[in-house]
Amino acid sequence: MEAAEEESFKTFAVNLRSRLLQPPVKGCAVLGVDPGLRTGCKAALVSALGAVESTLTFFPNAGGGGGNYVAQQLADLLLRASEGSETLVALGNGKGSRETEDFLRKSVSALLPSSHAVRMAIVDEGGASVYSASELAGAELPGLDVTIRGAVSIARRLQDPLSELVKIEPKALGVGLYQHDVNQKRLAQELADVVESAVNAVGVDVNTASPALLQYVAGLNSKVAKQVVQHRETDGAFKSRADIKKVKGLGPKTFLQAAGFLRVYGSSEALDATAIHPESYKAAKTVLGSMSLTPDSPPPDAAAMAAIREKLAAVGVVVGDMTLADIVESLRTAGRDPRETLLGVPPPILDPLAGADVGKRGAGKGESGKGGGRVSLDDLAEGMKLPGVVRNVVAFGSFIDIGVQQDALLHVSKMARGAPALQVGQRLEVVVEKIEKPKAGAAGKTRVSLRL
Repeated sequence: MEAAEEESFKTFAVNLRSRLLQPPVKGCAVLGVDPGLRTGCKAALVSALGAVESTLTFFPNAGGGGGNYVAQQLADLLLRASEGSETLVALGNGKGSRETEDFLRKSVSALLPSSHAVRMAIVDEGGASVYSASELAGAELPGLDVTIRGAVSIARRLQDPLSELVKIEPKALGVGLYQHDVNQKRLAQELADVVESAVNAVGVDVNTASPALLQYVAGLNSKVAKQVVQHRETDGAFKSRADIKKVKGLGPKTFLQAAGFLRVYGSSEALDATAIHPESYKAAKTVLGSMSLTPDSPPPDAAAMAAIREKLAAVGVVVGDMTLADIVESLRTAGRDPRETLLGVPPPILDPLAGADVGKRGAGKGESGKGGGRVSLDDLAEGMKLPGVVRNVVAFGSFIDIGVQQDALLHVSKMARGAPALQVGQRLEVVVEKIEKPKAGAAGKTRVSLRL
């Protein structure tokens, strides 16, 4: 029993880390769409900085003039958002996603000028409804209806998954195994440790981060995180890391712990935007003066590192081997988001809204399927090849999103022996091996089994 519980903790931790560290899509305005057929789709236009600019509820299956009017409203939103930045659409993968995607690609894209490029990504909306009804969402988005908040969350999690997903209880994100059957106190602590590790691995922009994100920075807690945001709102943006010391309740010891994980972009001290701690600035500047480091340059060899050490000794700077290696790596990758390389998971697929097949998440029989469009559950057939995205990894296999609003199982026995473990967010091509439908009159879902 203890071994099974340990495996459950480990599985949850690995999957959560992969989910949190998905690469972001920064610098773009996003129209988040939470699909729904019965109560309508909820749409929220979010600026490149995450501010909500406009909202809309629409029915993709509205016929005639109603459908045309809705399409024009959405097209107008996308045209308005394009001023000053590229525009993206983040479509949730819940019920009604397929029909909503059809509507956006066929009806809305037809109203956009050919010069106006809009791209769309399918976003895992797990936990969006939990966030929408939370106290935190009420404080962040007080003027918005609960149903609209989910669309905001979907948009923001495309822009920066980590910043948005930390607002949701990890157990609500749809990853892990047997989460309700294990020690809940231990599970909560394990998951909090994973979130803190992920946040500190990426670093936090102190001028844009929410209290929900800041509280996971090493040395900070929820109370100090709120003080950081309050200071920012009262006195303006932090101009340097040194300014962070002015925050009420953030003493010298706390600053010493947190400074290396807090980024200040636009500071007169360029190193404030890196993972290098202020205590190591002198060493970092000596390294910079002794060699040219760029993201394209290879890591320095042993001879180069020895030369760096000589120069550090000459100016009386003593650093450990690990600290020096971290300084060099931080300088070499300055300006790059570490999530690009931490997991090796590619960024979200961004397809043109116009001109793309309504089927990037699924192909039909053979390669194209019925009409060349994205398949539904009823379209599936054994032997069908489909692109998929890993949504959850457990001991007996992986659950794959193949675009039919129900994940399919790739059993561990269908993986090559010794093959690398799959990661949440990873994309791969799968083949439908078996489709098991419930017997007539019986309750239950259709089960789909896959192979590679």
